[in-house]
Amino acid sequence: MDTHDKAKAQMYTFLDRVQLEGYLTTQDESQMYDAFEKIGAPIVDIEGPRESQGASRVLRSSNVNDSLITMKITCLPDTHNGLKIGSLVGAADPEDYYIYLRGSVISERVNP
Repeated sequence: MDTHDKAKAQMYTFLDRVQLEGYLTTQDESQMYDAFEKIGAPIVDIEGPRESQGASRVLRSSNVNDSLITMKITCLPDTHNGLKIGSLVGAADPEDYYIYLRGSVISERVNP
């Protein structure tokens, strides 16, 4: 649970940046990978608008749905230290336990 809480806090930190930038910049993405690595939950996948994937910025508009940015992060907690939590939550193999995070923000970016 501690790793999950730390990962969630990191996600919200980077969502604040995404809200200002309109997408996940390449620099922020690199920092995100490093931050999750440091807490023992390396990122496996990121879904959402990313500069590194050629996505265009999500700009603020009068329609809230058009301005909404959703990020989904999948990370794999380090199972080499401490309790192997995966077996407690039904994973056949502790290595099959992933943390799934999802958050949404409304873009504040008005200019590309």
